[in-house]
Amino acid sequence: MLKAGQSHSCFSRIILTLLRARRRAEADAALETLKAQDADVAAYQLAETYAYRGEKGLAFAWLDRAYRQRNSSLSRLKTDLICAAIRATKHCCADEPARVNRR
Repeated sequence: MLKAGQSHSCFSRIILTLLRARRRAEADAALETLKAQDADVAAYQLAETYAYRGEKGLAFAWLDRAYRQRNSSLSRLKTDLICAAIRATKHCCADEPARVNRR
């Protein structure tokens, strides 16, 4: 499903569109494809997908992986509408100053 030259960001938007269209089986298959092919660079996009699905634990796990990957998309976390649900939890950004000081 993920075609050569197609960005992981574009592919994650396709997954979100499938979820909005209530095409869960296709979205799940696409999500597994994205994880298999681009987990090493698409951790933030995977976190967005899990946040949209309401799976906060998995969303946080992928955000942590995005942090370890130094994923530049993390700069959108505080304003990303898809991640609004996880931003509202007490765990989100709780240790942000500590992480900044660790560098």
